[in-house]
Amino acid sequence: MITSEQVSFDYRLGRYSDMGAMALVLDRANAPNDRTTLSEDVPDQTSRITIDERLTKWFAWSYVASHSGRIVGFAIGYPSSEEASLAYDPTVEYLSLLMVEPNIWRNGVGGKLLELSAQHSRDASKSSLALWTGLNNIRARRFYERSGCRQTNLGRISERHGPMVQYVLDLYK
Repeated sequence: MITSEQVSFDYRLGRYSDMGAMALVLDRANAPNDRTTLSEDVPDQTSRITIDERLTKWFAWSYVASHSGRIVGFAIGYPSSEEASLAYDPTVEYLSLLMVEPNIWRNGVGGKLLELSAQHSRDASKSSLALWTGLNNIRARRFYERSGCRQTNLGRISERHGPMVQYVLDLYK
C-alpha cells in the first residue's frame, strides 16, 4: 500500500484525453466489489463508454489525481439538469463518479477529489452536490458520511451495481 507519507499526489482538471486512464481506474476501483481481478493496463470497453458518456455531457467537468504521472483517481460531475436519475434543480450539481485505485485508498485522494468537486460546484453557484453509491458499498458510504454527506430517502436500482442510495453534500454548512 502506498502511504501519503511516502508519496505526494498531484491534482488537476481532467481532460478528454485522460479517458483511457480514467476507465482503467474505474475498472480497478470496482474490482473488489465486482470480485474480479485488477486490470493491469487495458480498461474494459464498457468502462471507456461509461467515462465517455459522462465526459461528453453538457458542462461536464473532471479532476484527476496522479502520482509519478499516472492517474490514480478521478471525479466527474455536471449540472443536475444533465442527470436522468435526479429531479432537475438549478442549485444542485451532480457528482457522477469519484473513483480511486484500491492501492491508494485511505491516503486522502478521495477526500481531495471530493473537496475539488465541492469547490467547483460552489464556483458554479450551486448549493449542494448530489451523488449515488451502492447500498452495499459500505466503504464508499462510510467515506461520504465521514466527509459530511447526508443520505437522502431516495433510492434506485442500477443495472451494474444493484440497489443505490443517494447522498447530498450541503456546500455551505
